[in-house]
Amino acid sequence: MADGELRPHGWQATISDRDQARHELIRLLAPAALSLDATGAAPFRLGLGVARLGPVLALSMSFAMPVTAEVHGSGGYQVLLAEAGLAQVRRAGAEVLVDRDRAAVLSPGVDVTYRHGADFRPLVVVVDAAVLHRELSAMLGVSLPRGIALTPALDVTGGAAASWCRTVRLFRDECQRAGSLLEHPLIAERMRQIIVAGMLLCLPHRYQAELHRRERPAPPASVRRVVAAIEEQPEHPFSVGELAGIGRVSIRALQEGFRRHLGMSPVSYLREVRLARAHDLLRQAHPGQVTVAAVAHRCGFAHLGRFSSAYRARYGSSPSATLRAGA
Repeated sequence: MADGELRPHGWQATISDRDQARHELIRLLAPAALSLDATGAAPFRLGLGVARLGPVLALSMSFAMPVTAEVHGSGGYQVLLAEAGLAQVRRAGAEVLVDRDRAAVLSPGVDVTYRHGADFRPLVVVVDAAVLHRELSAMLGVSLPRGIALTPALDVTGGAAASWCRTVRLFRDECQRAGSLLEHPLIAERMRQIIVAGMLLCLPHRYQAELHRRERPAPPASVRRVVAAIEEQPEHPFSVGELAGIGRVSIRALQEGFRRHLGMSPVSYLREVRLARAHDLLRQAHPGQVTVAAVAHRCGFAHLGRFSSAYRARYGSSPSATLRAGA
């Protein structure tokens, strides 16, 4: 991978020393300060499962005893989910009971106290504050003042919130698997955007209604700028946010503009350009010198099977048949 590309990192550990556990949580969550007090007769034990993708962190934990933790100046925007058990989360005088149906939502810089029993298994999702702010600005197409005021609790029993939670769990699990599609920068960038944009779409805040409101389509000039960028470098792992920046419009305006002027989404157009580039390369290549997989990767396709299916649907034959025909 080239420098600057997203790389998934996943690892697991069991820590039996309380001071070591505290230092590890400070390293991962980046608060200003953190205290960790355990009660009960059971020896201290913290089980950690870490999944990181650039500015996105999913942290699974398990404890062998009841715990009280005080966090001062929490880092990033955080959503605390319960995989099992119950926790009391107190911030700014307000208390949220976290269980399988309800999550706690924390903004950067707040002081928080957690209390929970030995059966509580949290999943903490953290998104870098600057990244979440930039994503919201890109989605709205305007420059916003820093700071997004979020409600302290989130119902995760259904709708967009439940969908986002399932996505986060998929991300966490895939980070622990060797050979995951997340290792490809195209997929990694899309997963990053799904989690960050999904957080903004499912968490209640003052801009949420604007995010769900239809927007005026991007003008033809903006669409032409994006088309030119795609055709110049179709193998680049473009995100929709990056394409919107090239067009100098919001993500939603770009999507509406592409549908109006080209009859498809920006991602669909990118796929069509990549397929056409792959088709040309396969027709010109010699079977003994080039493989279908190499051409697919060169054109920006992360999954060979999906590339082959899309290619057959577009051209009526398999990539390997096109390669053999050009010999």
